[in-house]
Amino acid sequence: MASEMIIGERITTALENIVDLYLDVAETDTTPYAVYSLEFETVTTKDGPYKYVVSVDFAVVASSAAERDSLHAACHAGIMGLQSLDVRVQHSGTQPISDGNIEFASASKYVITQLIINN
Repeated sequence: MASEMIIGERITTALENIVDLYLDVAETDTTPYAVYSLEFETVTTKDGPYKYVVSVDFAVVASSAAERDSLHAACHAGIMGLQSLDVRVQHSGTQPISDGNIEFASASKYVITQLIINN
């Protein structure tokens, strides 16, 4: 199974009760919602693939700064909670964002490394 499906499913499961979540493009104009995108790389050795390294761009859009901050904190905890024996999660930063139309948004970047465990 492709790493983006594995990581994407894990992110969706972790955040499903927190906020409406979309992959790549929001399919709504109603706040709050979150959007994430994945860029992945398979790292191989002479024996084949041994880990996936997935860069995750994640954004929360809300109707107020307080709502944004609360949702972003809950989503951050959910994503960091993916950490396990075969998954390492690194957070590389969060910042508020605005495009002139959306005032209450924040963006984070994560790197999620998933080991491939062969039996």
